Parts: sequence; C-alpha cells; structure tokens
Amino acid sequence: MRRRECWGTQPSAAAWAKRRGAEYASIISGVTWLKESNRPTPLSLAAEGEQAFRRMRTRALLLWAPVLAWLVLIYLLSAQSHLPAPKDRFWDEVFTKSAHFGEYAVLAFLSWRAFSDSGRRPQAIWRLSAWLLCLLYAASDEYHQTFVAYRYGDIGDWSADALGATVAILLMSSAKAAALARRVERKLLTRSR
Repeated sequence: MRRRECWGTQPSAAAWAKRRGAEYASIISGVTWLKESNRPTPLSLAAEGEQAFRRMRTRALLLWAPVLAWLVLIYLLSAQSHLPAPKDRFWDEVFTKSAHFGEYAVLAFLSWRAFSDSGRRPQAIWRLSAWLLCLLYAASDEYHQTFVAYRYGDIGDWSADALGATVAILLMSSAKAAALARRVERKLLTRSR
C-alpha cells in the first residue's frame, strides 16, 4: 500500500488518531498519519485569517470609537451658542480654559492609546501623531466656532487645548517610561539572584 501524506483531511479524524496513539494512526481509511498530518488545511488557514482580521477590526473599533465619540462631543459642545459658565469674568476664564485643557488632554490620551496599538512603530511616532491630531482638531474647532452665533475663535483657547494635549502626552510618556524602568529593574534583580 502506498503511503499517502494526508494533511487536508478532516480534523476530527486527525484528532481521533492522535488521541488513540501511533498504533491507530493507519486505521482511518487506509491513510498513514504522519507527524505533519496536523498541519492546517488551506481552508482552515483562510478561516484563521478571517478570524484574525475580524479580531483586528474589532480591536481597532474598540480603540478608535472612543476617539471618534470624543471628537463628536467636542464638535457638539463648540456648536452651542450658550454654555453654562460662572457669571464672574475671572472665574469664567478659569472655567473655560480648564475645560479646554481637560477636553484636549482626554483627546490626547484616547488618540495616543488608539495610535500606539495601530502597529509596531516607535512610540515617538504615535505620540507625535496623537499630538498633531489634537492640535489640528483644536484649530478646526476654533475655526468652527467663528460660524456659531455668540462664539468666536480664540488663540487663547487653542493654546489651552495645545497645553492640555502636551501635558497629557508628557505625563503618559513619563508613566510609560517609569513602568518600563521598573520592569527592567525587576528583571535585572531576578537575574542577579
């Protein structure tokens, strides 16, 4: 009987033969099961590729959906003619600048998280991409406000936006560097013992 390599057969038969051991390997319909017989079939490779693509698409959606939702929220807030604010002019400025700082700090965090999981590039590129996204969106937001009644674009607001994005990215970068330093220190300590 000719020995046939059978790597395109049903996985259930391969699993059965593997569970039963080597003596049962040749029982299944005259096929000699080789060690390579558990190689994936082209069909299963396609299914695995499709599954991997689905997982990747789901992960991208989970990472980018919060960014898009936050961008929409910023747009909707800047489209309002009147936003609640304190009556005192000083506290109004403090409140407004703090709101701008905070909303773009959150945008920087969300976009950096989404960018940094997008591929294997140096983290500096993702930090720069997140920062540029924040700066450009802040500029477009201030421009958009010039078309809204009782609102105007302000370089001071854009500066607060840019400062919020910059501080958030610097804080995240330093936290990531500190975590990396702790991991390296832990590895060095375990190796020295």
